[in-house]
Amino acid sequence: MTVTLGAEHTQPLLTDLPALFHAGVNDVLLTALTLAVMRWRTARGQHAGQGLLVDLESHGRHESVVEGVGLSGTVGWFTSHHPVHLDPGIFNQAQAWAGGADLGRILKRIKEQLRAVPNDGIGYGLLRYLNPTTQPQLADLPVPQIGFNYLGRLPIGHGTDWAPAAHSTAAGSGPDPTMPLTHTLTINTLTQDTPHGPTLTTTLTWPHTLLTQQDVQQLADGYHQALTALARHTTLPDTGGRTPSDLPLLHLTQADIDHLETTYPHTTDIWPLAPLQEGLLFHALYDTHGHDVYASQQTFRITGPLNTPTLKTALTTLLARHPNLRAGFHHQNLTHPIQIIPTNTELPWHELDWTHLDPDTQETSLTTWLEEDQTRRFDLDQPPLIRFTLIHLAPHSYRLVFTNHHILLDGWSLPVLMRELFTLYAHQGNETAAGLPPTTPYRDYLAWITTQDHTTAENTWHNTLHNLQQPTRLTPHDPTRTPQPPQRHTHHLTPHTTHQLTTTARHHNTTLNTLIQTAWAILLNHTTNQHDITFGATTAGRPPHIPHIETMVGLFINTLPVR
Repeated sequence: MTVTLGAEHTQPLLTDLPALFHAGVNDVLLTALTLAVMRWRTARGQHAGQGLLVDLESHGRHESVVEGVGLSGTVGWFTSHHPVHLDPGIFNQAQAWAGGADLGRILKRIKEQLRAVPNDGIGYGLLRYLNPTTQPQLADLPVPQIGFNYLGRLPIGHGTDWAPAAHSTAAGSGPDPTMPLTHTLTINTLTQDTPHGPTLTTTLTWPHTLLTQQDVQQLADGYHQALTALARHTTLPDTGGRTPSDLPLLHLTQADIDHLETTYPHTTDIWPLAPLQEGLLFHALYDTHGHDVYASQQTFRITGPLNTPTLKTALTTLLARHPNLRAGFHHQNLTHPIQIIPTNTELPWHELDWTHLDPDTQETSLTTWLEEDQTRRFDLDQPPLIRFTLIHLAPHSYRLVFTNHHILLDGWSLPVLMRELFTLYAHQGNETAAGLPPTTPYRDYLAWITTQDHTTAENTWHNTLHNLQQPTRLTPHDPTRTPQPPQRHTHHLTPHTTHQLTTTARHHNTTLNTLIQTAWAILLNHTTNQHDITFGATTAGRPPHIPHIETMVGLFINTLPVR
C-alpha cells in the first residue's frame, strides 16, 4: 500500500519543523508513527501506554562515528538497523492530534530518545550477533514487529538526463517477492521532489495472513493525520526550541531549557562558563551595589577624518564575528551558571558632542565622564556587557571609549580585536572584502575544558594546598570594607638591572617570571612574617592544543595559587 502526503504539508515537515526544533526528518516521522500506532492499538482495545518498539533502518553512513571519515562518495554496503523504544509520555490526546502545544513536547521527547542511542545504533549488529557476552542478553529482548526506514529525497519527473521517471515507485524495484518478510509491518518513506513541490510517499508492506487491508489502511490514515498535525504545529506562535542533546556542554533538563528560552527568546546558543568567568560572576553577584572593579575601560585617541557610520558598521561586524562578545550570564535556579548567546545584538553605541566646549572644560568633562562610565555597572544577565562611546572634541579630534566587563575578554584579546576593527574600518565594515580569516569559536575552548580530567586536577590542587593554615594577607580582613577601584604604581627597572635578571635566569636555566615570583614571595615573607606563602599568579590560559588559539577572542586567563 502506498500513501502520499501533499506538498502543502510535506514542505513544513521537511524544513520548518526540523529547523524550529533543531531536529531531523526522522525525529518528525517517527513522532507521527508513534502517535499513529498508539491510536491504532487503542482502537483495537490493546494497551497503548507502552509506546512504540520499532526496528529503525538507516543508510549507516554516520560519519560522526569516526572523526575525519567521508563516506558520501564511497560505494559499498553500509545499511544498518537497530531497535529503539519510543515513549511519548502522558499527553492531551485531543490537543496533540489538533497540532497543539503537547505535540511539540512529544516531538522533543521522541527526539531525545532517538539521540540517546549511541552512534545512531551502528554497533547494534555486533552486540546482537557477534559479541558472546551481549548476544544472549539481547536475544531475550522483545523483537520489533514494525520496521521503518526513511529513504531520503529523490527528484522525480524533472525531465533531466538520468533522472527517475515520473511513474517511478517510492522504494524502487523493491525486494524479491519470494523473499520472506522481516517484520509484521514494514514502512518505507521517501520524499519525492516533484515539479510541484516535495511530496512524502510512504509504502507499507505486510503479510496478509497477519494483517488485513483495512488494518493497514487505518494505520496509514492515522500516520497521515499525525503528519498533518505536525505540519499544522509549525504555525503556532513561539513553538519549537532546543532539547538537552542540543547543548552537549551543559547538564540542563528540558524544564531548564524551556525556562531559559522563554526568558531569552532569541538565543543562538547556550554555553557553560570558563573557570575565571565563574569567579568573576561570583564577585559580581556577591555585591550588586558597590563598585564593580572588573569593569574594563579603554580610551582611544582618534585624529583626522572619521567616517562614523563605517566605524559603527565595523563594530557591528566585530560583534557578529565573535558571538561571545554578545553573551549574557544567568544563574537563577540552575545547578551551574550558563552564558546565553543572543542571535542578534543592537550595537551599544553612544555619541557625545563636546565641540562647543573649550579645551580645558573638555579635559575636565572627559575625566569626570570616564569615571562615571566606569562606575556604571553592567547587569550581567542583560547583554551585551560591552558599550562604545564616541566623543566629538573638534572637527578632526575624537575619543573612542570601549567599556566592557572583564568576564567577556582578557588583555590578550584586545589587540586582536583592535586589529580586526581597523581592518574592517578600512574595508567599510565588509568582512569578506577585509579578508579576515574565519574565527575559531570561543565555544571550542569551552568544549576543550569539558574534556579535561577534573578529578586529577582537583586531587593535584588538594595535595598542593594541603595543610595550608591561613591565607597571606597584606591587610587585615575587614568584611565592612567596600570595593574600590585599584590604584596603580609603576616602577621601571634600569636596562642594567633588567640585563642582570635575564642573565641570572638564563644561568639557572629558569625564566624571568620565576625570578619575579621568587622576589615577590620573599617580599611577602618579610612583610607578613609568614613562612608558608601563597599568592595568585595570572596565566594566559590558552592551550596550544586548540588551533589558532593565539588569535581567539575571549576570557582565557586564570589566576592560580602559588605556594
